[in-house]
Amino acid sequence: METALLTILDVVRDWTSWLIEKGIPALIILIVGFLVGRIGGKYIAKFLDKVGLDDLIEKTVLGDIIKKSGYTVVQVIEILIRWFIYLIFIVWAVDVLAVEALTEVVSTIWAFIPRLIAAVVIGLVGIIAIDFFSDTLTKISEERKIEGGVILSTVLRYFLYLILVVLVLDQLKIETLILKDVIDNLILGLAIGVGAGVAGFLTISAWASREEISSLTSGLIQKGDGIISEGSKVRIDDLEGTVVRVGRAHTVLETEKGERIAIP
Repeated sequence: METALLTILDVVRDWTSWLIEKGIPALIILIVGFLVGRIGGKYIAKFLDKVGLDDLIEKTVLGDIIKKSGYTVVQVIEILIRWFIYLIFIVWAVDVLAVEALTEVVSTIWAFIPRLIAAVVIGLVGIIAIDFFSDTLTKISEERKIEGGVILSTVLRYFLYLILVVLVLDQLKIETLILKDVIDNLILGLAIGVGAGVAGFLTISAWASREEISSLTSGLIQKGDGIISEGSKVRIDDLEGTVVRVGRAHTVLETEKGERIAIP
């Protein structure tokens, strides 16, 4: 009877010691982590909202995915920040508990967190930059009416997405050799096509700009050299009239019938 009582007392003493040294501190860490996560996530998300990060993300394909999920960009940012803070405190609490079976897991998580942060930053910056570049090409193509320009910008967008996926996977040190091999082969094939397309796009854009500059220069030379002045009578092929305005890009003639024609 006495031996059993001593055993019970030893168990109670060990349990009490564990609670004081590890259990209660770990619980306090989790409670503090919960509060910090809730408050920190809210205010950090508000700060990022004020600096305009949410607006940049909303304009990207990632923003479209978030909208379809029923959340706003700010809400998603707040949730991610909150759980990131939770993760830090959970790992800390587990480390305080000093459970041998979890020690290796904790070490792995601590080593993974910096890579995760870097991967998220690379992913966000990459998506924003890719969408901005592709949207700019699309806008130029539409303004200059370049045939195939919109298709090229779309292909280029997804080509750059593939490169971004490879960079993010590499940063996370995730062993996806088969996926990376497939992506590398796709990148190689697309690089040839996109390279040729970009070269053609730039050539067409340069030619279009050359035509505009040529037209502009023509108007300036005519006006500057006094070859044509307002009020002059001119005849061009079958067209005859009076110069009513000499502009930078066009010269306007008024025919005897009162019609006004811009040349060139």
